[in-house]
Amino acid sequence: MRKRDSNKEARLHIKRERKRQKRIRNSNSLPFKKRGYLEKFQIKSDKKRIESFEIDVQSPFFAYLKRQDFFRKINRTYFLAPKEIDFFENYERTLKFIQKIISSKINNVDSRVTIDFSLCKKASQTPLFLLKIILDKIDNEYERMNSKLQVLRISNKVEVKGYKARNVRLNLFLSELIKEVDLDREGQVPLMSTRYIQGNSYRKGVLYNLKGSICRKVVSFMNEVLKQHSFELSSDGRHKLDGLISEVLSNAEDHGKLNEYYVMANFSTNRDSDSENEIVGEANIFIMNFGPSIYERLIETGDENREIIDDLDQITNVILKKVNKFRTSDLYTLYSLQHGISRLKYVDESRGTGTMKFLRAFFDLGDYEDKGKNFIPRISLISGSTGIYIENNHAPYFDTNKNQWYVSLNKEQDLRMPPSDDSLFKLETIFPGTLLSARIFFNTNHMLRKVEGGGKNERENN
Repeated sequence: MRKRDSNKEARLHIKRERKRQKRIRNSNSLPFKKRGYLEKFQIKSDKKRIESFEIDVQSPFFAYLKRQDFFRKINRTYFLAPKEIDFFENYERTLKFIQKIISSKINNVDSRVTIDFSLCKKASQTPLFLLKIILDKIDNEYERMNSKLQVLRISNKVEVKGYKARNVRLNLFLSELIKEVDLDREGQVPLMSTRYIQGNSYRKGVLYNLKGSICRKVVSFMNEVLKQHSFELSSDGRHKLDGLISEVLSNAEDHGKLNEYYVMANFSTNRDSDSENEIVGEANIFIMNFGPSIYERLIETGDENREIIDDLDQITNVILKKVNKFRTSDLYTLYSLQHGISRLKYVDESRGTGTMKFLRAFFDLGDYEDKGKNFIPRISLISGSTGIYIENNHAPYFDTNKNQWYVSLNKEQDLRMPPSDDSLFKLETIFPGTLLSARIFFNTNHMLRKVEGGGKNERENN
């Protein structure tokens, strides 16, 4: 019997494998000279595609922003952030700054846009959330274009640098505009986030499953926040919170033009105190849609909601006779928050209450305040040309005569009296949608005092 030569067989196997790989290369490639011609043709074709690429006509989202005159003719790619990026303190300059960045990223295809925060002392999360949404939309459009290119690739990145102030570093990180942050243990430290979530209503069956998933994430998030302070939601509490979040998202769908809405929530904690019960937690929640303002939607649906419009006209005329510092659209937006108006075309009493329930729930949960440390709970609503900022002094109140909750934005707690111009703002530059945000604070000792007081907060006891 002949002895098997394993070395010879190994050499034959290697030889056969080399021949097989050569056949594959020959069958899948052109001669080198022809490959060069093909690549040059593909590059030329890609360049034409990139040169003719206009992002605003590729997507309904950007087409809508263009119709709203959101974009500017800007070729520069370097931007120095203003000292204060905040819709409450510096709305006009903040929105124009965002418009410039977005316009630059769109106009300068395949160029890096740089945002320098070296002079910025304050950057609030609400405007950064808006910036994050639109930047992600642009990146999605460029990725879609890259999938059509054969050789070249669009590389349109945003470089964020120079963020020296601790507040700026923290909020850039929480808004997902930077991936890492170096923070000392003093001040607010990020603990958890839902991350940035996009919902849509393209397909009804998928819509409610997705909405339910988003609601569960927000409810679980709030329950984890409470657990940080030795509390948690009961089963009934979780159910109620889920319901009101669902209705607020339904409001976003109703008002939205593009069948999309955006949600994000995060939580950080301040561990300056040695006592666990004195630690202060900060939660931020954002819900946004792009489309007509609340006022515009009320007017558009006037025929279907004639009784509501008549009520709004009546109360608005009463206020405008007393003061002339507000517009009809501003007052309509404020009064739309009241019971039964916040959602259009409601069928039963369970609808039209979502926004008011949201205000009540989040002030009840996180109304801890320490102005000396800038722990000031605030729920804000920006819609079209109107801004509403609600703090503890103007939180919802209960009218025992009418057995309803209201928010009047005045010390008289009377809808027939003018609201405070510190809480209701006329915006010169129109916001391209509606953004509801809550910034609320938690403190264990404060929550224990509320529980001992029968669940009432301190302003109700007073």
